[in-house]
Amino acid sequence: MEFEWKWDRLDPLECRIAEFLLHGESNAAICAEVFLSRARVQECIKRILIKTGASTSRAAIVLLVEERENQSLLRVLEQATDGVAIVQDRVVKFANRAMLEMLGYDLEAMAETPFVELVAPKSRDQAAKQYELRLRGEPFSQSYVVGFLCKGGREKDVLVSSGGQIQFRGRPAVLGIMVPHTVHRENHRSPWQLGAPIRAQDLDHGDSEAKGVGNGQVYEGTIMVTDWKWNTFDPIERKIAEILVQGKSNSAISSEVFLSRPRVQECIKRILIKTGARSTRGAIALLLEERENVSLLRVLDQASDGVVILQDRLVKFVNRALERSLGYDLEEIAGTPFVELIAPRSKGAQANNYDLRMRGQPSSGTYVATALCKGGQEKDMMVTSAGLIQYRGRPALLAFTVPRLSGE
Repeated sequence: MEFEWKWDRLDPLECRIAEFLLHGESNAAICAEVFLSRARVQECIKRILIKTGASTSRAAIVLLVEERENQSLLRVLEQATDGVAIVQDRVVKFANRAMLEMLGYDLEAMAETPFVELVAPKSRDQAAKQYELRLRGEPFSQSYVVGFLCKGGREKDVLVSSGGQIQFRGRPAVLGIMVPHTVHRENHRSPWQLGAPIRAQDLDHGDSEAKGVGNGQVYEGTIMVTDWKWNTFDPIERKIAEILVQGKSNSAISSEVFLSRPRVQECIKRILIKTGARSTRGAIALLLEERENVSLLRVLDQASDGVVILQDRLVKFVNRALERSLGYDLEEIAGTPFVELIAPRSKGAQANNYDLRMRGQPSSGTYVATALCKGGQEKDMMVTSAGLIQYRGRPALLAFTVPRLSGE
């Protein structure tokens, strides 16, 4: 789905110079790279400031990297093998390639469309109700079947699973995961009525043992990461770094932290050493790029449903909702083989489903997994897979989960 990004306002030369700015290159270094005079480069930077609405090059770096944080979530969801949509203000704000192919639309046809216009009349009331329940944070069916209108008017039954409420571009939105209903009928015998919630007894539990658990990886969640440059700063360096990445000048920093300008410059020098940057601009770029790496995790951490990322059969990320649901804290779940968090009767099915997904083969998109809570208590969880994604450059499985509601 297309958005109006500040990056899109820049012409090719401005984009190239903006990229160098984000990498912390000096004006002299940029001149050497683009084969332009310093005056021409400065003119280009001025146009970048005008088009981004920034007052300084530092501020432009901040705006452009923050925009990339918004895009990072969409890039990951675009890779998901199941259909994914983000709905905000009852309008489709994002739909990934799998979703577009499922319904036969192109980007222009679906962009900014009220979502009920994509739903068959027989399902519109149910779809609107489920959307409102999610936005209000009230209990709702984790999975249900909706009739969608494909391009040309043909109806298609789609299994919709909620990823819960998220913050998208600073405001609440609903994340939905969708697969054709026919795919799931191949995996489950029980017929599902349109608009009806999926019952847990219709879904897989599994009773065989998992095999071949991997090891050797380190947890990479939003809070547990220990190798970030941000974590090398003392309190005053961190405060100054926070102000730097807002694009403020040294004099403005002096006023905010109540330190003399020489003291602020000393702190900035230490920040350059600890980040390995050659200039203040370079430090800003490095610190903002580091934040971009975890921007996806920050969004997922806000989701109302539990979220887990699995890679090499290990838990690489869990959000707060899932921690609360299972009773673990970050240290206890960090880097754990995921099957160790599954009850014995469910281990085989979950390991098999994970392997199928990692190989790109059809698998149950929504199913029941019996998790082991802290203390050994078992809890049935409704799990929805968003499919295979690229996480930090390698394949991983993204899934959403909530406790099974009584009666489901």
